[in-house]
Amino acid sequence: VALASVIINMAHTPYFPHYGEVDYASIKLLEQVEGKFMIFSYPDIPTYSRALYAYAPVMLNLSTPQGWYPHVKEKEYIEMLHKTDDDFNNADCDAVKEDLHVLQADEVISYKQGCDTLKHCGFQERAREGIACLYRFKY
Repeated sequence: VALASVIINMAHTPYFPHYGEVDYASIKLLEQVEGKFMIFSYPDIPTYSRALYAYAPVMLNLSTPQGWYPHVKEKEYIEMLHKTDDDFNNADCDAVKEDLHVLQADEVISYKQGCDTLKHCGFQERAREGIACLYRFKY
């Protein structure tokens, strides 16, 4: 039984991911973050934002309202994070700004059309790496 479990796990457990251009661009942008940050991504962007949220505090001593342990936060806080994503995806500039103010986040990383949204909303561009961008919001 134990041997069968090991064989099944070996066949179905993915190996370490190979990092791509978007991952390296995201890390370069994280190295320029000076405040508390959030990442707004899209399903078609080949990056894993949760991995970046884990990397940033450990390797760069950065802070974010997001994280790996949503179950230790209040339901209202998690709902606020989801609302912020929804507001961003709907390009509701005023709501995104208010959400970031409440979450005390002043820098945002995004990709492709997300960069256009941030520019449209009046955020200040700080850096670009390929399809990734870093914007600042002053509240």
